[in-house]
Amino acid sequence: MFHIKKFQISPGVLILLSFLAVITVGCLLLQLPLMRLVDCSLMDLIFTAASATCVTGIQVVPISTFSFFGKCVILGLIQIGGLGLMTLSFSVLSLFLNFGIADRVTASKILDFEYWGRIKNFLKIIVSVTLCCELAGVVALYPILLRYFKPAQALFNALFYSVSAFCNAGISPEDGGVFEYMQNYKFMSVLGLLVFAGSTGFIVWQDLAVLVKRLFNFSGLRRAVPVFSLHTRIVFLASFGLIAFTTWLFWMFEWNNSFAGLSIGDKVANCLFNAVSLRSAGFTTIDYVHAALPVQFIVIFLMLIGGNPVSTASGIKTTTFVLLIATIIATVKTRSEVEIFNRTIPSDQVYKALVILGLSVAWLMSTFFVLILTDGGAFDTFYLFFEHVAAFSTGGLSVGIVGLLSPLGKCVLIVNMIVGRVGILTLLLALARNHARRNYKYPEERVLIG
Repeated sequence: MFHIKKFQISPGVLILLSFLAVITVGCLLLQLPLMRLVDCSLMDLIFTAASATCVTGIQVVPISTFSFFGKCVILGLIQIGGLGLMTLSFSVLSLFLNFGIADRVTASKILDFEYWGRIKNFLKIIVSVTLCCELAGVVALYPILLRYFKPAQALFNALFYSVSAFCNAGISPEDGGVFEYMQNYKFMSVLGLLVFAGSTGFIVWQDLAVLVKRLFNFSGLRRAVPVFSLHTRIVFLASFGLIAFTTWLFWMFEWNNSFAGLSIGDKVANCLFNAVSLRSAGFTTIDYVHAALPVQFIVIFLMLIGGNPVSTASGIKTTTFVLLIATIIATVKTRSEVEIFNRTIPSDQVYKALVILGLSVAWLMSTFFVLILTDGGAFDTFYLFFEHVAAFSTGGLSVGIVGLLSPLGKCVLIVNMIVGRVGILTLLLALARNHARRNYKYPEERVLIG
């Protein structure tokens, strides 16, 4: 057994190298003539590989550019990216290498685990939930798609949609996305459930697994039904709250705009589907170029929030958003502690939420400045910012200008996708060196704020 220090590989470098390696391999495969039906530039192939691996879903070329084998490569990249290269890398590497104490502490921070020993059980949950949900999606989607395709094509599309939806990639196996199915509530229901399952987070699935195990035990012993962890309760509160708000948003502004001409039932189904898919997956039946201005504006913030921690979604995460709201409430009420559901949140997590928001905003502003320099003269600034946030949050929504960006502009979005998928604070924690804990602190002194 070799110690990881011999190879000078820190957990943070392992994460970054894993993403870069998968993107590189994916790009090399897509370059093969067998993978494409028409010629495609190297930059567009790199962008496609990065978008699939980071489960972003923004496309610079039509999916019809690629052959059946090319689509299979893209599907593989989505699956690898959706499972989470961070978790997968640490789990596989732990079988062969002995992590030192410092590396385990860093890995625990990155994965939000208190104990390294939970990683193997956690991996089992990830694989089991992923395979079960995706298989159920294929079974449910196949008879629906038989109305549109021959059996073999329907089966492949069902598999592609199932994996892409659960992994929150938002990539469709056919040109035009899911617009063709905006009057098929069964299709939208299955796809929406898969998106929700993937963005819920595997920690929540772990809590649900414990609940099911306790409720259906066969030992004959009566056990108390476990109470969900604070994390799970916050996830449910934020998820359903944001879905309800977004549904209302579409009902108010898109009912007679994007959904004009549909029946009332189809309008309701489209409002719900887009509300579930908006923050992380990118599947949409709304043309955001012609969407109402309030929708375009608020969608940017919803994409930035993203999904839940340790899931197939990205963004600053719903728990960070709830902690920020709770911090504001505590400050307004002049309380020294942040409280949620009768629990006090540790100060280090409050700091972390504030830092994530601050770093995300600073990163977006600085990289958007670069994007303005490269492509600001050719496109509307608001639309450019829309695509910029969609790449960072891996939300996948688009106003259709990505394919027209300059090579440097596309590079900015590629970096955005990688940083957004890994997590900007996670990346800094992973790449930072461990500093010795100080056994002293300086005297306190207050400053004027506001």
